[in-house]
Amino acid sequence: MGVDVMASTERRENFRIFNIHWDCFEGLDAVQTMFVKVDLPDSVAYRPDFLKPHSLIVTQLNYRMWVLSKSVFNLNRKKAYELSLANSVYSVASLMPYERPRRNYEKVVCLRWDTQILMRFREEEALRCAYELDIVQLAKYPVAMAGALTGIARQLPEFKSKYLKIQKAKHLTDPRFTISTVIYIVDYCKQHLCSILHRKTQYTNLYITPLIFLNPKGEVHIQIMQANGQASSMLSNYRLPKHQWIRLVFSQDGKKWKLTMSHEKGFSKTITAQASFMHPVSYNDTEGLLHLGGSSSVPSFRGYMAETTIWRNRVLDSKQIRFPRLTEDMYMVGIEETYNKCRNFNSKMELVFDTFKARIDWIQTKKICPGSFNSVPGLDQPYFPPQPFCRPWGRRPPRHLKSLWSAIRRAAATGQTYQSNFPAIGKSLYKAAISRLVEGMTVIPQIIPILKQASCYDNNEASYMLSTLYSGGMGITPDRYKGIMYQLKAAEGDYPLAVNAMGDKHQCGQEGVPQDYDYAFSYFKNVADKTVKDKEKHAADGIYTEMVRLTDTDALQHQTGEKGDYFMWMKYQAKKGLAEAQINLARMLFWGQHGVTRDLPLAIQYFNEYLANNPVDPLANYDMAVILLRGQGTAKNYTKALEHLNRSAELGHAPAYTALGWYALNHQRNITAAVEYFEKADKMGHRDAAHNLGYLYRVGKYPNHPADDAKAFEYYYKSAAGGHMDSGLMVAEIYNQGHSNMLRHSQYAAVWARFIAEQNVEMGRTLRKGLDAYLEGSWSESMIYYMMAAEAGVEVAQFNLAYLCEEDNENIAASYVHSDCIWKYYNKSSNSEHPPVLAQLKMGDYHWYGYQGASDTEKAVELYGKAAKQRDPQAIFNLGYIVEQGIEVKPDLLKTLGIKQSVVNNSTDKRTLSMELYRKCRDHSNKDAYVPCGLAVLRLQWQELWIQHTLFMKVTSAILFGLATSLSLASFLTHIRGYQSSVENV
Repeated sequence: MGVDVMASTERRENFRIFNIHWDCFEGLDAVQTMFVKVDLPDSVAYRPDFLKPHSLIVTQLNYRMWVLSKSVFNLNRKKAYELSLANSVYSVASLMPYERPRRNYEKVVCLRWDTQILMRFREEEALRCAYELDIVQLAKYPVAMAGALTGIARQLPEFKSKYLKIQKAKHLTDPRFTISTVIYIVDYCKQHLCSILHRKTQYTNLYITPLIFLNPKGEVHIQIMQANGQASSMLSNYRLPKHQWIRLVFSQDGKKWKLTMSHEKGFSKTITAQASFMHPVSYNDTEGLLHLGGSSSVPSFRGYMAETTIWRNRVLDSKQIRFPRLTEDMYMVGIEETYNKCRNFNSKMELVFDTFKARIDWIQTKKICPGSFNSVPGLDQPYFPPQPFCRPWGRRPPRHLKSLWSAIRRAAATGQTYQSNFPAIGKSLYKAAISRLVEGMTVIPQIIPILKQASCYDNNEASYMLSTLYSGGMGITPDRYKGIMYQLKAAEGDYPLAVNAMGDKHQCGQEGVPQDYDYAFSYFKNVADKTVKDKEKHAADGIYTEMVRLTDTDALQHQTGEKGDYFMWMKYQAKKGLAEAQINLARMLFWGQHGVTRDLPLAIQYFNEYLANNPVDPLANYDMAVILLRGQGTAKNYTKALEHLNRSAELGHAPAYTALGWYALNHQRNITAAVEYFEKADKMGHRDAAHNLGYLYRVGKYPNHPADDAKAFEYYYKSAAGGHMDSGLMVAEIYNQGHSNMLRHSQYAAVWARFIAEQNVEMGRTLRKGLDAYLEGSWSESMIYYMMAAEAGVEVAQFNLAYLCEEDNENIAASYVHSDCIWKYYNKSSNSEHPPVLAQLKMGDYHWYGYQGASDTEKAVELYGKAAKQRDPQAIFNLGYIVEQGIEVKPDLLKTLGIKQSVVNNSTDKRTLSMELYRKCRDHSNKDAYVPCGLAVLRLQWQELWIQHTLFMKVTSAILFGLATSLSLASFLTHIRGYQSSVENV
């Protein structure tokens, strides 16, 4: 184990100022505790004085703790934290020099009297003004940019220093600033322009100085806003190279701008472009938000962005700014190495492709076979001269390339170029890899090479599966570094699960990834945008994202797909004309629920059959109207749609009024009528109506009312709280930017964007694969898919994975999963936004009894309390037992559970409080709680009688209690029989 302290200053970043490490004792079950005294250098810990006048102004101070195997530590001590199996980092605020304590020289040396006088004199003369830096680090950890309409938004704070405020005011039309950023470009823009970084006004989304964009040729587009309100732009005279790290330094000195690019190994090659704008430049760095990558107005470039810094009041030459040390940032090194290895591998395989293609061309023209594979490097084989007949494809491929060569052979036959076949080759390899998962965890080492090959062909599912396997240690040794690397690669490729997984890590600050809500929002927003678009398209191959727990046996019976008993029974009942079966089948087929493949035409057929016999069903009429309005699975028919809508509205169905309002707004252009419909539906509680009213207020189309951001947000929030996706996305965006009456709140923005992102169709597909594998008995395959979704932050997947690891069918988890998946994923599940009670109870039990170490009573009580707030009888019973043991439960929790105030206030009477809790449990609607909780109440009543009465009374009480117990048991049996009878009748 080890502890080190890393500091950053204006001139130097992330250097070690303290380090200690020690060996842990093996074979001890108890928790080992080590107290470490951290001795910081005097220049960081104390204020300057006469003897030591130099003191560092520390901009960042991080305490890092890590655990690492001794063998790995001895190989690379400098990278101990990065290579560690478990670690944590804590940021500590550093005081300004004259806010720090004085050195106590008397403890170590006796100072001369004249030195003491000089020290006091100099300290009294010292300048004690609060020191404020004009340097802001905008990004440090690499962020994957997927060419999406999202990026990292940063808001620069107002200066506190009067001097800096004056300097800023002087330069509003004569700016002085410098921005340095490090980027890695995977591909140039497909659109007209994409963003490296830019600034926009906070509420109106207008571009402001500066904008640094990339065009499809790789040239840099520089744009500013002039003092006269006009935009002005220029192009660099060079192209940015792909597939290498580039350091860009942009400075604005009045009208003059300068862009310096440094690239190649060690940033040894430097190119500069500079020019001047014709008119004064307008610049106020606190006016809006600075966006790294894209935003809602412009997509980001494709690649990665790392260390990015702004000097707000200074113009610096690129030589004055320290180059990032790639050797210190293993992820920056890893990104470049990963792409270079893939490019080299693809180049070699292109020769194989060319050979296959040449053979096909030769056969088609000459009807004979050419020599095979003589030009492919690294293949030692004899020369085969042209033959009048052909063997199928020449020599047998190397074993580890068998699947790849088969895919390349098929690609060569398409007649397209090698690069255009990348998606098909990658998909073929990924299918070959996952087809072997049914064989169990033993095949993981064999499919890893195939997944790596697929990753090199830009198959992002393969990259993300590699990330999951390395992070979770499934069938292989855990490697957190490789796990993060492949996750970043898949996120750059815009794979939703990988993008969400990076967002989850940044939101929680896990696995060495820094907690940063702006990073998290950027990732979540990308997936959330796709989720909303997928919902609108309602594609035929789509799937409904269902959150099914493996502990819910009733739900599992309905999740067996078209071949399952439930679907077949529904189909049989529908053919018999049973209305309920017809409408259930219609909705299952329309949404793709319960494992059923989406079939829109068949769903519409069942809708029509149902409505023919049930014309006054308001919900079915509404569903059919929406289908006809959107033309989903059938041609649009507004006339019939309006007939169904009006019928549904007449029957009092709120969504029908919303749909009528939508039609009035978008087709009849009658805003007044639309608002009347929306207001009526909103009063009836329909979330879509609230969303539409929010839109009208936001754009200023609400009759006789100007645009009102606050009112719009109120309606959007109301709709989002009801589960409306579009409103949830709007709430997230408003929290990210703020509005005229509300400051931005990046944490809330990330939470709301995540809420939408987790409903993405790709999450649904992965959960479905995990569930299908479980139902088919393939637990290894199920665990892999659930881990893919769990690492993306999907709570139900975390719960299901923990459950599978706990049940551990055929000892799979114990033998092949090299991480504590039970604790890890139950813990993640219990700390989610909406945790399940069972996960809270599990973690409460682990903390109470101790899980591989000492128990934590306080944490156990906290978790039981959270479960009890959800009115779970088991949690309430546990709290009653805990109170019996003399452990305090917070009064606020007891009040929430409805415990009488007099009982809560009497803290000394634990028995009465326990009895109240047991009674709450006994009287719960869950019938299974009646017997255990009732017996607990009787036990306490018997104990109270026994304690309070004399010997004679005790004997008498014992007899009476025996009779009471017999009667109670008879009552219990009657109660149970009645419950069983009701179940049988159902």
